[in-house]
Amino acid sequence: MEGLIGVAIILAYVIGFATLCGSIFEGKGYERGVGNLVGGLLGIFGLLIAVVLPDRIKRKAYEEQARSAAAVQMAMATNIEKIASRPETAGTKICPDCAEAVKLDARICRFCRHEFASA
Repeated sequence: MEGLIGVAIILAYVIGFATLCGSIFEGKGYERGVGNLVGGLLGIFGLLIAVVLPDRIKRKAYEEQARSAAAVQMAMATNIEKIASRPETAGTKICPDCAEAVKLDARICRFCRHEFASA
């Protein structure tokens, strides 16, 4: 009877750590099953691994934001090149803030109110 109680305690320990680690893994953007396996096999050490594991969701959001910012910069550079190459933009300069063509003598952009440095 005492052996059966010991097995039940160990089984509860394994199931508890497996469930807890699985939840933490899932919250950080990893597979819940992997967390269950790590928690069930490693116990308290699996829980420590789950806690120090980097957050995959935040990393993906950061990478997506960086790609988006790079795409916006590339689009603005392309837009400035297109505007500068138009024949109707002769005698103009490109505003660095809004990428609109303004007259060469302009001190303030009429579109975004950017102030140009005095030459």
